[in-house]
Amino acid sequence: MFDRIRLRLTAAYVGILALILVLFGVVAVFFFREQAYARQDELLLQEARSKKASLLEGREEDFLHTPGEPTYAAWGKVAPDGRIDPSPGTAEMFDLFSVEQARQAVREQEASLSTIEGREGALRIASLPVMRAGKVVKVVQTGQSRQEVQGNVNQLVLILVPTGFGALALAAVGGLFMSRRAMQPVRDAFDRQRT
Repeated sequence: MFDRIRLRLTAAYVGILALILVLFGVVAVFFFREQAYARQDELLLQEARSKKASLLEGREEDFLHTPGEPTYAAWGKVAPDGRIDPSPGTAEMFDLFSVEQARQAVREQEASLSTIEGREGALRIASLPVMRAGKVVKVVQTGQSRQEVQGNVNQLVLILVPTGFGALALAAVGGLFMSRRAMQPVRDAFDRQRT
């Protein structure tokens, strides 16, 4: 009878802790992912500003992609009629240049961020207009696969799950120990009454 009560107390304790850990884990992963996406956007905009400066200085060779770099960059020339012609090379190779996003950046004359589907999955794109004499003459786009962020989120989950199971195992052992100590006075009183 007392052993069953001990097991029920321990199971309730572990169950409540499991619920708390699951809620904490979901919230932690959600906030981590949102922060990682915001950081990715910040880095893409920073890279776009750097590439914009390269274009203004006439250093188009800065757009060549270095293998192993997770960020891609491309640029397009804005014609007087508003048509946008992507630069040759990197844009076609990596499905990076999004004409629609470039048009939006030209229209608004400010940076814009969007997610597009590429050959290798979702790409986060930052578009930044390049202005000369008050007119938009080029558009710079930098992009990075969303898989870069998702990989970090997956690593966090791989850390949280075993840690959570370890915490539950320790809680079960501790719960059994504490429930034995808590039930001991009741058991002693019950034994005295029976005697």
